Amino acid sequence: MSVLRTTPFRKIEISAGIKLGEFLKEIQKNKGAKGSVVTGNTREPVKDATPTLDEIGVSKKLSSEAQILASLSEEEKTKVIKQKKSKRAALKEAAKKRRAALEAQAQKRISEEKKKSLRNVCDIRCCSIEDLFKSGIKPDAVITDPPYSKKYLPLYESLAIHCKNIPLVAVMCGQSYLPDVIHLMCKHLNYRWMLAYLTPGGQSVQQWPCKINTFWKPVLLFGEAKQWIGDVCESAVNDNDKRFQSTEVLILRRYSGRE
Repeated sequence: MSVLRTTPFRKIEISAGIKLGEFLKEIQKNKGAKGSVVTGNTREPVKDATPTLDEIGVSKKLSSEAQILASLSEEEKTKVIKQKKSKRAALKEAAKKRRAALEAQAQKRISEEKKKSLRNVCDIRCCSIEDLFKSGIKPDAVITDPPYSKKYLPLYESLAIHCKNIPLVAVMCGQSYLPDVIHLMCKHLNYRWMLAYLTPGGQSVQQWPCKINTFWKPVLLFGEAKQWIGDVCESAVNDNDKRFQSTEVLILRRYSGRE
């Protein structure tokens, strides 16, 4: 067994690693050459005053491990120093948490950008279809998700009647009464296609009478075929937000200056 693997020296090694990490986190990184200067017959790069890791004899791996150790909570540091947890396990857990945090930040940034872009092109309203058109707007598109149960079937025909002159209408619906919905809407609108909206995850809707676990929703598309589109879209796993699904209709309108 090597000397460093005995308990007292191991504690010293871990404590020293933590101190090194704290020191490295405090000092600025050397940004390398900034131009050059002529000394005699030699042109040499001008460096930062801050020493590089090589100059202080620290490898990149050691630097990374030391800074991760320094970023641990006091409780975690104590566990590693007292060898209640191995350094390897602590580093692995910290790296996993860091990856998760970075991924969460990235997802949040993407979500915020999507919301921003959606607000730039859409007017989102939660209201009945009658109230929407009473306001006097002339939408370029209506995208909506009415309730799926049988008692709300009349909503689909009312929606179709009011949207006769809308260039594009997309309606998400359930599968239980899909033939009825198609029949009611096709009496007033030009059927274009059925899109598949995938809803992956463990929280699937269970249709007990049919013995079906459903992982997708139909989106009925009506109107003119002006652009090519794909007929499959997907939400994030278990992203089943029902806040806006009610007896009212969620409306999205693309701005075009038409009021």
